[in-house]
Amino acid sequence: IIRRKTEIKSPYKIKFPVPWLALEWCLRRHPKSTVTYEKCIDIAKKCNVPEEELRDCLSFLHHKTGTIHYYGSVKELEDTIIIQPSVIFGAISELIISTFTDKNVGANEIDVFQQYGLFNSKRVETIFNNNINTSDLSFDVFLALLNHLNILGPSHDSELGDYFLPCALVHAPDADTLPSEIPLDPLLVVFKGGFVPKGVFSALLVYLLREMKWRIQRYKGSPRLYRNQVSFYTNGDVTVTLKATPNCFEVRVTGKQPRGTMDSLYNIRKVLENGTFSVCQGLRYDQSFCAQNFGFYCKLTECKGDVSHIAEVVDCRNGKIECSRSGKRYDMNKKRKDWFTTNKPDCPNFSDDDVKKAKRKIRKTCQNKPDAQGIIFVAFGNPGGTDVDAD
Repeated sequence: IIRRKTEIKSPYKIKFPVPWLALEWCLRRHPKSTVTYEKCIDIAKKCNVPEEELRDCLSFLHHKTGTIHYYGSVKELEDTIIIQPSVIFGAISELIISTFTDKNVGANEIDVFQQYGLFNSKRVETIFNNNINTSDLSFDVFLALLNHLNILGPSHDSELGDYFLPCALVHAPDADTLPSEIPLDPLLVVFKGGFVPKGVFSALLVYLLREMKWRIQRYKGSPRLYRNQVSFYTNGDVTVTLKATPNCFEVRVTGKQPRGTMDSLYNIRKVLENGTFSVCQGLRYDQSFCAQNFGFYCKLTECKGDVSHIAEVVDCRNGKIECSRSGKRYDMNKKRKDWFTTNKPDCPNFSDDDVKKAKRKIRKTCQNKPDAQGIIFVAFGNPGGTDVDAD
């Protein structure tokens, strides 16, 4: 059987020990959706995988082959190995359906869940235990998984609910749903592949709630939140509205943004830059198509009346952007430059020779370290239109 399996001709080959392959087969054929780490030790012994090698094996099966999901670095999940990931998403679907159909859930709770994606953890635990038919997944493990995978985050709004679940919301309608006080010229977060990678936007929302302690904003006259459009209060008096389109994120800011504070446009952009990179890395997206940059909707005179298209930032230090249609470069206006201006220069004024030397040094240093790509991206960010981050 092993010989037949390994002799299959395919351009996609991964080399790993035969005992690990045997363990993979045993886990894939296990009757339950999850197994405990202790149970997995017993299965591994029968496959000749030593206990001291098991964590490395599980990490390999998670990150390289995708056969199982194991989050050994998370305390609440270190004893659980997920064999069938569908159990997680099936439980989420059942949870949402049951919230609307459970007779013990009040109309106000349903309305809050539907309008804002907020829920009370104790109520949801009751719904989970009463309605979700799985003996393989406890509520504590389920909640820890959703937290770790950035599927839900803390709401910071105990009055309405403990947690925010973006996937419970509906998409914004085609008609403009932005409140009138929101500015019309947004900063755009764009990706190298030309589209928004799946799952990044909702994970970014959770990141901002958990890591930055931003709070969900609800506007009068436009009360509900959407899966692809959410407004936040920062820790100051600033409101940040994020809207996902198929090919970019739109970022709009209202309120005072004094330069040099955490609520300046520059620092808000840095928060979004770091957050987007973090969630892309967590989702294990390749930087070859999800490397991010910034831009604005093109406002060249010759482009007026044309379908909205993006002018990407090519030199943030000198305030240059480039129309994606004509390739023409032009200056940002003062408001747009504020996104890239701080007391310290965001982009060092590298000469072409400096960039070439840096690229040669990076390639030499990281020749045998493919995982260093993310480190390079963090170190250089978006260096003024050079292609150091891409390389």
